[in-house]
Amino acid sequence: MVPHKAAYIPSKKARLEIGTAEYTHPGENEIVVKTAAVAVKPLDWVKQDVGDVFSSWIKYPFVMESDLAGEVVEAVGMDERKHGVQKETLLVWGGSTSVGCNAIQLATAAGYDVITTASSHIHGYLKKLGAIAKSLGFCIDVLSKCRGRKFIAQVSFDWRPSGFPQGPLDWPFAMRMGAYMVSLKSKAALKRLQVKFFWGTDNMANELGKAIYEDFLSQALRDGLFIAAPEPLVVGKGLEHIQEAMNLNKKGVSAKKVVVPV
Repeated sequence: MVPHKAAYIPSKKARLEIGTAEYTHPGENEIVVKTAAVAVKPLDWVKQDVGDVFSSWIKYPFVMESDLAGEVVEAVGMDERKHGVQKETLLVWGGSTSVGCNAIQLATAAGYDVITTASSHIHGYLKKLGAIAKSLGFCIDVLSKCRGRKFIAQVSFDWRPSGFPQGPLDWPFAMRMGAYMVSLKSKAALKRLQVKFFWGTDNMANELGKAIYEDFLSQALRDGLFIAAPEPLVVGKGLEHIQEAMNLNKKGVSAKKVVVPV
């Protein structure tokens, strides 16, 4: 078998290095994908920047990427899951992000009304995806006036690199985050809003995973009812360009997904 290669972060806060990787056979309800391209997300360079302050359980060397496209070459016993949706209005806070663009399309396809916040120059693009794109102030006004109507919201948190913790004993950061969470909870209570946190991989173990990836997405992509959004911003070709892509993503992009074909 031809040796596999991977881009590793070899140690805490280190730059990526290219090395060989052993083939891992899938366990129950797992697949192996022959990767054609990887996409960079903020969590990749956040981990590199702050070290063990974030995801301290990770052991080095570590392959960071999990957003990818490719061909499934091996699979073991994918289970069956039931699904269902409720009729609600979705508010997407930060519609120009990768998560935001996909949340807009999924909710629109399910028949929901979708409102999203975004800068004015991106409103036209998000409207093509199915959202009513408005300013932040407009959306806050909608929430405060629509008593009796149930909203659900997807929020993409805009966290600048300068605001990251500098270590486990970064007390100013802890105080800022504490104040932010208290303020968030207080404002939510005053507006009669319930706030919950969901991690992206939660869908692997609930009914939405099957509803989206098995029952809807493949056919919707073929029929043009769902598009790959946001537009890709391709950085080089090959594993050696992933660090460059992470650096670019860190600088900030809007309605673009930083991608590296491999």
